[in-house]
Amino acid sequence: MKISKVIATTISLLAIASQGLAADAFDKSVANIALLQIKEVQTDVGITAAQRTQLNKHADWFNAESKKINDQAATYVQKNQQPPKSLTDKFVKLNNDMANKVVGVLTAGQLKRLREITLQNAGPVAMMDPTVAKKIGLSDSQLKSIRSRFDSDAKKADGIQEKAFKPIIDKYKAKKPKDDAEAKKLSEAYAKEMDAAGKKIAPQLNKIQSDFSAFLKKTLSTKQDSAWKALLGKPFKG
Repeated sequence: MKISKVIATTISLLAIASQGLAADAFDKSVANIALLQIKEVQTDVGITAAQRTQLNKHADWFNAESKKINDQAATYVQKNQQPPKSLTDKFVKLNNDMANKVVGVLTAGQLKRLREITLQNAGPVAMMDPTVAKKIGLSDSQLKSIRSRFDSDAKKADGIQEKAFKPIIDKYKAKKPKDDAEAKKLSEAYAKEMDAAGKKIAPQLNKIQSDFSAFLKKTLSTKQDSAWKALLGKPFKG
């Protein structure tokens, strides 16, 4: 099962004090702890029952603290006011504290494997992260070139998707179902049309992706390409 990129948002880990065998600073910076919510990732990384208990305890703590912050923010939203920066700072600190707690549970080897899975899930786009770019030896000009090409391709892909999906979205947004039965029927028809539209533009989007991969191959030196592949580790087969 390939990890969905939708849940692959990366959460950077802050450096923490060494505990036992010191984990690599690069692994801490890149590993996405959110992926540990996926059972297959836990299995691949080798999370033990004892570690799972610790991680669940930390998750409960994080959820409770998050609720406190969200509840405070809601009081401002209800008054049509912008929540103060202090609440944002609290949430940033909470995420950093959670990251530290999770890293403290993992062994250096487990954190390294999580970093490998993180990079596999992110794909070549991860090269645009300054930490990753530095690790594989990208120059400033190479990084700038890759980012520019990615932005251009993303804009192109967005245009293709908007052209395909917007007419369908607008069409169904204008419809007013008279009852639940009709609403269900419209929902099913909408999903069917969106799916068909997605399949129709898939070749165009796949070409953009393959062209970007070809661009990267030309941009990276053999040494840099080897360094990138080495960071990925063995393929994740969850």
